[in-house]
Amino acid sequence: MIKTNIIDIKDIYYYIVIDSDNNKYELNIEFYDINKPNVGDIIYFPKRILVNNGVYSFGKIKDTNNTLDDYIVVVASGKKVYLQRYYG
Repeated sequence: MIKTNIIDIKDIYYYIVIDSDNNKYELNIEFYDINKPNVGDIIYFPKRILVNNGVYSFGKIKDTNNTLDDYIVVVASGKKVYLQRYYG
């Protein structure tokens, strides 16, 4: 998984994140069932799905029979939340 930091949030779902190699990604992400992450929070993405201009939705895990590419980890306020990809 690739660790990214949220550096900006525009509108409601438009997140700009940066990885440790200073690659910036502009992502449209909708979160279900959790408080939305804020600037400074961390999101771990599977390498395969982290693409610029990606459109995603994530929420609570409902199916554990998916591949690892279907999950992310959000670290906010010192708490880790594991989420499942619903779309994208």
